[in-house]
Amino acid sequence: MLSDSCGPYDLLDDLDLRGSSAAHQAQVYSFTLAVCERVTNSLPDVALQGLSVSRAFHAGTADLNALVQARVACWNFLGSRSGDLRDPGVCRVRLTICTMFAEPDDPFTVLRTVLDFATRAGVNDSDLSALLAAHFQVLPRREQPA
Repeated sequence: MLSDSCGPYDLLDDLDLRGSSAAHQAQVYSFTLAVCERVTNSLPDVALQGLSVSRAFHAGTADLNALVQARVACWNFLGSRSGDLRDPGVCRVRLTICTMFAEPDDPFTVLRTVLDFATRAGVNDSDLSALLAAHFQVLPRREQPA
């Protein structure tokens, strides 16, 4: 069980991401979708459609062009507001955009970005910590020398 004092950003340092990067990409994608599920009730249609295309792409039933079009549609929807990270609605759409890449960046970079958008979108830290622990192996913390 996770300690209440262990926030999602603390857990990032404790994730075991050794081994196959393809496996990590699948975990990152699964985690990101699970986080998006926390905000689907407040997403605009374009972001919901983007999530649908993203799921289809990762299931092999949509092509890369459809994924890119979905991502572009979300960016176009945001327009000049895309950089307003104080707006939870913008952050919710940007969170969904994180699922719309064929090959994501470094897992830690993606996870930190997802946590940033999710936090600004109003997702609870304890939910994020629980989702991280459910999707990744968390290495035991080493005791710090006194």
